[in-house]
Amino acid sequence: MLRIFISYSRENRPIVESLVNDLNGLGHNVWIDEKLKGGQGWWNEILSQIRKCDLFVFSLSKEIEKSHACGLELKYAEDLGKRILPILIGDNVSIDRFPKSISQTQYVDYRKNDKDATIKLINALQNLSPAPSLPDSLPIPPEVPISYIYELKNKILESASLSFSEQAELVTKLKHRIKDAKESNEQADIRYLLLELKKRDDLYAKVGSDIDDVLHKLPVQGIDKSTISPPPTATKPPPSTQGNRPAAAPLGTQATPRSNKGRNILVLVVAAIIVFVCFCIFLSILPCFGPYGC
Repeated sequence: MLRIFISYSRENRPIVESLVNDLNGLGHNVWIDEKLKGGQGWWNEILSQIRKCDLFVFSLSKEIEKSHACGLELKYAEDLGKRILPILIGDNVSIDRFPKSISQTQYVDYRKNDKDATIKLINALQNLSPAPSLPDSLPIPPEVPISYIYELKNKILESASLSFSEQAELVTKLKHRIKDAKESNEQADIRYLLLELKKRDDLYAKVGSDIDDVLHKLPVQGIDKSTISPPPTATKPPPSTQGNRPAAAPLGTQATPRSNKGRNILVLVVAAIIVFVCFCIFLSILPCFGPYGC
């Protein structure tokens, strides 16, 4: 049984979870970073797991190439002399852009995540060289990769008070980062920080309005809301002062008020009665016009 450490980008979490399940199914003990919260304690745990592992797996993808933390993890594994196994999990990856420990090592193609991929994985694990022991003198561990997200989070959540200029500066920094946010998780982090800033009791109204503007421009599920026209604002009609009135007819139809209908029917009935009465009177006086008179 091998103790395996997997370095991966959060963007690739679904296929990495499948890889973890396959490795666990083969009887190995796999560790991946599931907390993803940052901080010194989090980083110390990651470095400790790298030191303990028998095999360092580097999940090859376009996203991991951009990950500063994953780059530090790989460098530390190299300094410790760990066995490194690249596993390809994404398309359009340029192997030559990675360090020699990756580019000059035969990788396992796990992109299809099928039976053939599992067989290739088993063969690669069986052909590993013996695991070297840790060096007597451990290399200097890399510094915790403090991201701007982590720094801004601390300021937003832990500051007792924030002035107007401090709040405005936070919104400006997050707004500028939207253009550079290449991963959906980074966009989610920006949204989270803006919403947390908006919850502050000392939030200025102007800053709150600016936050709403920025939130509207953040992409949602791959669609940039800034490219979508806002829905028209519905205007509620003023309350009627004439009691309940018939509902307006749909556009393009001619509605006849109920009161007019009733009046028309009444007029027709009265007219019919008048005609009938006149006809009866005419019949009654008709004999008077004969030769004998009435």
